[in-house]
Formats: sequence, C-alpha cells, structure tokens
Amino acid sequence: MHLFKMLIPKNNLTKIYLILFSFLFFSCKQEEEAINDVSDILVGCNSQYYSNEFLGEYKICQPNGDDKRLKIELKNPQIEKKYCFIPNYHNNRSKKAIYIGEPRCLFIKYSDKPVDVTFFKNRRSPDNGNDYSKLPINAVMILVDEVHNFPPPYEFPISSVEAYLKCLDGIDTLEDKSYCEAFKEMKLYAFHLFPG
Repeated sequence: MHLFKMLIPKNNLTKIYLILFSFLFFSCKQEEEAINDVSDILVGCNSQYYSNEFLGEYKICQPNGDDKRLKIELKNPQIEKKYCFIPNYHNNRSKKAIYIGEPRCLFIKYSDKPVDVTFFKNRRSPDNGNDYSKLPINAVMILVDEVHNFPPPYEFPISSVEAYLKCLDGIDTLEDKSYCEAFKEMKLYAFHLFPG
C-alpha cells in the first residue's frame, strides 16, 4: 500500500479513490433496481391472492420449489415502512414453528411489482443439538419493522421483529409461552404456511 502511494501523486490517488467509490455505489444501486424490475417474477407461482387482517391482500410463493427464495406482492403496501420476513419451519404434527434464519427486511414500493427475498438458514440451535440448516423453510413470519408497546411480560417498547424472536427464544430455552401469547395479542403479523 505504501509503494502504491509513492508511485501515484496524492491528488491522483484521491481521484482514483473517488472513481472506485462512485463505481461501487452505482453498481450496488443498479443491482437493487434490477431485482425489483422483473416483470415475470411470479412465473411458476400461483396468482391467487391471500388475505390477512394485518397485510391485506397479497400473493406469495416459493418459486420452483426453492425454499430459500420467496416472491411476494402486496396489493396495498405501506411504502414508507420496511417489511421483514423470517424463515420458519412449521412442524405439522406438533403445530409448532421455529425460525431457522435471520430476518430479511426491505421496502415494498409498488403494488404491481413483486419482490424477491433470499433467505439464509443460519440460526444456531440454542442447545447445539439440532441443525436448523437441514430443516425446510415451509412457512414465513411477515412483520413491519416498527417499535410497539407489547403487553407484559415485555417490559419496554420493542420492535415487532425483536418481539417475535424473543417469543420463540422463550419457548426454546425456557418453555415459556407468555411472550408468544403477548406477541399474538397485538395481531401485528402475518404467518404464511406454504402448501405441501
């Protein structure tokens, strides 16, 4: 790095940094726009609308059976708010769900353009006994990233995303359902179970 600085005069070095920064910024911006501008994004997906009191009407699918991808279109998105999607595994026998990856959050700006969400199965098991990465993503929790006053046992205002994760962590580590009951009471979510 020092040799690089010695070979290029200081003024030219600053110009090179600015050019590189501009190129990287423009490339990232273009990629983001390209993802949201795919007109046939729901190809292979059911065009049926689902309905939820919190979300309103929406279309959703896992394209081509890829459980790490989600496509969603909201009929009336709240464009100033960020929507968060948390991948879940829902056990049909026990009727219990666990999240198996980090939340993915984004703005949904258009009602007529579906967006693509890519999930990661990267949650570690609290007791190091289960490998969550091997479980299929067969459900998704949909939230808006906003802070709310959830009822007790929540003690202070908390974002919907953090409240949901605390609810499931309480069940996993303490077998305490009280956080989940308080979370559900607010009805600030949509839990979508994929067919199959």
